Amino acid sequence: NNQLSLDNTYKNQCQLVNIMVPSVLDTLDSELFSISEEIVREMIHNRHKYQRENHLRKHKSKTIKTEQAKRKH
Repeated sequence: NNQLSLDNTYKNQCQLVNIMVPSVLDTLDSELFSISEEIVREMIHNRHKYQRENHLRKHKSKTIKTEQAKRKH
């Protein structure tokens, strides 16, 4: 599997990220996109964080969703 799992945290998947970053950098044209490894890591991290939050939000139980809706009002 070559994708980050939404069920696991980013930190738990650092080995996969270490594999992904060089392949992303190799794919990008270094003359057109002068981008550092840290920026690629940050982009992957932010995307994973956003997708994981949405995934967890969608899979919450009804009781938790109801309690949170009550707190908002």
